[in-house]
Amino acid sequence: MTNLFGELSALETISFLSVTNDVERFLVSIQDPYSKDKNIDIYLSLEKVSDIDIDTSTASPFIKLKMKFNGRIYSMSRDSSYLSPEVLSTISSSCNRYLESAFTNFLYKTSKDLKSDICKFGRPACSNFLTTKDFDDYNWLYNYRNAFFDVKVDTSVKSGMLLTET
Repeated sequence: MTNLFGELSALETISFLSVTNDVERFLVSIQDPYSKDKNIDIYLSLEKVSDIDIDTSTASPFIKLKMKFNGRIYSMSRDSSYLSPEVLSTISSSCNRYLESAFTNFLYKTSKDLKSDICKFGRPACSNFLTTKDFDDYNWLYNYRNAFFDVKVDTSVKSGMLLTET
């Protein structure tokens, strides 16, 4: 089968589903902030619908995206202690950076490489224009190729469901 635009990796597919609010839960593996040679698997769920703000005052749309996730540590090494609030906060920050990078890279791929608004940002962008003609004159599909993105992720990672401190 021939591809019309291109292909998405597994992480890009998760990015697409997250940005479009079409995923309930997913698993990511991030680098352990306390050990460069270990990973932590985190089971994430979208806490609330993404907040999207689109500035169309120039020919390069500026799209701000805010997303909020809840996470549970799914796997870790036996000698780890991931129950303290400070450690969980550090893991949450690492998860935020990982997701912000993944989502931003995905969005630039859609705009620059695929030249396609597959996330349908044009729909909320319509509200920036008084008439349909104004929106058509802006030429959203062409200008989306020049879009800039600012992605903010807020993740609250908790310890695994079965972990307790002894």
